Amino acid sequence: SFQQQLREYLIEEVQLRGRTVAKHVAGVSGDFLLSSDRLALANIAQGAREIEDVVYVRIVDARGVLRAAAPAEPLEIPFYPPNDLRVLAASDDTLTQRFYNGRQWVQDVQVPIHVGKQRVGLVNMGLDERAVDRATEKAQQRLLWVSLLVLVAGVALALLFAVVLARPVEKLTVAVRDLGTGL
Repeated sequence: SFQQQLREYLIEEVQLRGRTVAKHVAGVSGDFLLSSDRLALANIAQGAREIEDVVYVRIVDARGVLRAAAPAEPLEIPFYPPNDLRVLAASDDTLTQRFYNGRQWVQDVQVPIHVGKQRVGLVNMGLDERAVDRATEKAQQRLLWVSLLVLVAGVALALLFAVVLARPVEKLTVAVRDLGTGL
């Protein structure tokens, strides 16, 4: 159905957006991760977290230790991905998964952090899928309004054509009646 196709398209767009933002975070985090600059990493994570629909951002070093997170989480502990992840898309440089966190469906994106050719960690980011539901509802509302507008325009055109076509027929009827009475 149209609604399902729209939802699938929007979920793909959320995934693309998540990968793009996570790759950007990974691109700017590498040197700070190597130098253990916690403040810079925290600022990067918080900045990404402020983007609409981003639920969480985690920056993890190559040993799997959490170095920065937004919202704040205990640091210097091993990173464990969320439970019940279902893989949606995987490539050499990203992994996109989906899970329900008890409140919402989340697109979980993991992107490696590289400095040169060396992998020094990863960025783990979650995006709220409720944006997809909001966009789908908005599209349905717009479609309903457009349909209503087309219906009203169609009825108005039908009435206009009825009047335009009825006048000559009415005149012809009067003329035939007049002809029949001898006028």
